[in-house]
Amino acid sequence: MPIAIQSHQLHDSILALFQTGNSMGEGGMIAMMAACVVFGLVLLIALIKLVILEFIWIRIGLRRLRNESRTMPVVSGRAA
Repeated sequence: MPIAIQSHQLHDSILALFQTGNSMGEGGMIAMMAACVVFGLVLLIALIKLVILEFIWIRIGLRRLRNESRTMPVVSGRAA
């Protein structure tokens, strides 16, 4: 059963996070910033992996096209 999140619930949750950040104190803010930095690094690593895999996919696709164009016979003249 999928969980549906309404936009106002999401807005209220994000607002609650920022409001608790003010009452958290110094240690909580440092922990929240560290969590944000770690999350950003995970996203950056995922982006780098995606770019590398995209280049590999392009190289494999070009190699496959090149091999297929060599094996296909050349048709001369017009198609009927």
